[in-house]
Amino acid sequence: MADNETAERWTVPQASVWIRTRDLATVRELGPRIARSLAIAADAMPDVLTASACLVAALRAGRIRASGRLARTGDASDLGEERETIPPAFWHAGADLSDDLDRGVMARELRRAARWLDLDIEANACIGRWQPPAAILGEGVLSLGQAAGKLEPEPIDRLRWLLTHPAVIVTGLNDRAERVTVDAAALALGVADIEADTVTTRDGRICWSQVTVELAPAAGAATPPAAPLARIVPREYVTTFDETKPSMAPAPATTEPPRRRGPPARRRGAVADWITKHRPEGVAGETIASLQAAMKADTAACADVRNASEDTIRRALHLKK
Repeated sequence: MADNETAERWTVPQASVWIRTRDLATVRELGPRIARSLAIAADAMPDVLTASACLVAALRAGRIRASGRLARTGDASDLGEERETIPPAFWHAGADLSDDLDRGVMARELRRAARWLDLDIEANACIGRWQPPAAILGEGVLSLGQAAGKLEPEPIDRLRWLLTHPAVIVTGLNDRAERVTVDAAALALGVADIEADTVTTRDGRICWSQVTVELAPAAGAATPPAAPLARIVPREYVTTFDETKPSMAPAPATTEPPRRRGPPARRRGAVADWITKHRPEGVAGETIASLQAAMKADTAACADVRNASEDTIRRALHLKK
């Protein structure tokens, strides 16, 4: 990084905006009022207060240092002339940030009068601790777990911010073993399992497996359209797909109409919905025959459920014959 950036220092709101956006242009374009006040910055940008909490967690863990001027009695008139590095013990004692529209963001410990004003943090330290997507994903496509391993753990960082960053693409396998783009709402509000490399919607009904993370193509580069998102039953019914992919060679021309394989998707979906409603804890210990008998006995169920074949039930559960 250039020498003029090496000495650059940020206010707490500027550092918080960096943590949230990982975008230098956004940080440097902040107006003077936003750069001094967390409250004003939070009004202008979501999650800035959460990002400031990440900053405090890093300060308490000794991962980063802040500087300021000490007011020993708590009175700004007693403010020291020299800037000093705030001792780690101050943060270890539970000090936190407080917004002051006149003096900017300050740090204080509630049990003591002393406080630190005119806080700033070295820009390079923030950039090195909360890296931009290009630095994290520069090696190419990473699994969800590998990408998470390159971040600081919570509460110092948030995996969700990387997954929802506009410079990042997240894909996974749907129930047809097709690699598709993971739904944005699932990335923002769902559950990411970094051990299993899966992302699941908040309600647990849709799950993407073998999730990978990569940089989005450069502006102007052509990207193939994402495959359509298929409906998926809860994750307890989702099996692990074989990594072997079908051939991409075109099928030979034929005059015969394509044959439908297996039960209609409507019927499989109705059976999957019935299982979700009546077996919320899963189907462990039950046989296909017992499930079929229960469906036939359910007079309130639709015809697709009451007349479901064993093959339809297996397919709804994603089981092989």
